[in-house]
Amino acid sequence: RYLRRQPLLTLDDLELTLANGDQFASRVVNALKEMDLVLEVSLAPEDGPPRFVPAVPLDQVTVGTVLEGLRQTRMGAVIQGLAPEPGLANLLRRLAEERGSSPWDSLSLKELVDQATSAETAPPAG
Repeated sequence: RYLRRQPLLTLDDLELTLANGDQFASRVVNALKEMDLVLEVSLAPEDGPPRFVPAVPLDQVTVGTVLEGLRQTRMGAVIQGLAPEPGLANLLRRLAEERGSSPWDSLSLKELVDQATSAETAPPAG
């Protein structure tokens, strides 16, 4: 939405988009805020709830960076929960670090949005 100059997302908008229940949208937003990738912007009270904008230029952040940050955030919580079992926590930490890469990892977020937009507007094949 930001790149297309559309109204900025609210948490409610994100909850509708990420209809996964269990406060999933809120957890995603919090993780992105912790990674300094989004900022919460409060507009005038009559404009409704806070909205979210990118904290960095989207052409300077790769998909791989975002995915790795989300993995680490989530994995950190799991490993913290396993503190009473240090052997299991260390094994899980090693497994999390030994991942293959994906061709998507090197795309910037802007390139990903551009590809998604062109796929939405492409004429149907056939």
